[in-house]
Amino acid sequence: SAGTYSFSVTDNNGCVNTATTSVVVNPLPVIVVNNPAVCIGDNINLSSNGGVSYDWSGPLGFTDNTQNPIINNATLGMSGQYTVTVTSAQGCSNTAVANVTVHPIPNPGINSNSPVCVNGTLNLNGSGGVVYNWSGPNGFTSNQQNPNINNVGLPAAGVYSLLVSSGTCTASTTATVIINPLPQMAFT
Repeated sequence: SAGTYSFSVTDNNGCVNTATTSVVVNPLPVIVVNNPAVCIGDNINLSSNGGVSYDWSGPLGFTDNTQNPIINNATLGMSGQYTVTVTSAQGCSNTAVANVTVHPIPNPGINSNSPVCVNGTLNLNGSGGVVYNWSGPNGFTSNQQNPNINNVGLPAAGVYSLLVSSGTCTASTTATVIINPLPQMAFT
């Protein structure tokens, strides 16, 4: 619709007069926002572009008028949609939504049936996350939540580490496993 418009007026005497005007149609700002995913306690870094002024609003009554606001010490309640209204130099406004996800910090736990006798089965049980990564003595590794070691030997005794993840957040814990030797038998 932008361009030059002409307007003609003819009076009762047949006289014609013409006027022209130029119409400028400014585009709406094109906005690009990020969708941050953070852990509890981290900073939420929002970003946007496309204009000269910015007006943000979001969960828990959040408001800010900077282009790239930083929200300190994220909590679960800060998850949700953050709307930014961007205004261009020509005065045109558009909106976009940034989706923020705040993940809880995992609370890893290890339970086992330790102590276990040689040749028994060691049961390791992990909790507190979504993704599990185990490591331990004798080159042990596993990505199962609850791995078992059958026919366990003395080299399996020691400290087992469990790294758990939930979203982008990770935490770890350790547990000591005891493997008891079989009793010595002597015939007389």
